[in-house]
Amino acid sequence: NAAPALAKLLTSGSTSQTVRLDQEDVILSAVPILRFGGHLAGALPRSDLIAPTIKLIYTGVALFLLGLCAIGLLSWRFARHVVAPVRDVSMGFLRLQKHPDSSPKPLKVPEFKDEMAELVIGFNQYLEVLAAQRVAAQQLFVAQQAANAAAELEKRNLALSQEIARREAAESEIRNLAFFDQLTGLPNRRLLVDRLRQAMAVATRTKKYCALLFIDLDNFKTLNDTQGHNVGDLLLIEVSRRLSSCVREGDTVARQGGDEFVVVLEDLSEDRTTAA
Repeated sequence: NAAPALAKLLTSGSTSQTVRLDQEDVILSAVPILRFGGHLAGALPRSDLIAPTIKLIYTGVALFLLGLCAIGLLSWRFARHVVAPVRDVSMGFLRLQKHPDSSPKPLKVPEFKDEMAELVIGFNQYLEVLAAQRVAAQQLFVAQQAANAAAELEKRNLALSQEIARREAAESEIRNLAFFDQLTGLPNRRLLVDRLRQAMAVATRTKKYCALLFIDLDNFKTLNDTQGHNVGDLLLIEVSRRLSSCVREGDTVARQGGDEFVVVLEDLSEDRTTAA
């Protein structure tokens, strides 16, 4: 069936031609052989020639798609196991830099124990150390505040104690000025009147006598004029000491003024003669 078509091809001077034989496309090819003065001709169904090419194309496309999938998988694994940990650690440090008082959560450690996992573990350990330092700093701050408060309280207590002592001293001084003679330390006229009222009340209740003695010093003015007031003051002090040593603990020796002294003797006796 191909002979007529080959003869036509040779007469046309072309080297190849596609013809349809038996409802199939056939590629005819003829190459002249000058040495022998003839042609080398052949016929090949087109499907037999194109099928390997198509198969090769399909194989190439499949390999290309497989390569793309492999590249995508490698890129995904690279992004997950390399880029993501580095990005998370970098973002963590940036957050700490912008917000030093913040407390970032620890990062998830990658499944594969490689350098990226060590990087994440190191960052988490840094967060733990930072948290421990913050707790220690807070405890130190609280302890310092407590120490400052205790020192301030102690200072205030000392100032309050000193103020109370000053007030007590002032009250004692006021009491001494109000009720005691400044030279001899004996009760003055005001306190003497109060003691005398108490003695009279006790005598009325117990039916026992009490005694009231008035004592003055002779020639005291002459002593002051000749020897000076300092000597006179020494005499008054000595007289008050001796009078106080001569009476009982419950009796009263008072200085009424100048060289005058008053002695109140209480709880003597119910019998007037015995009391005298």
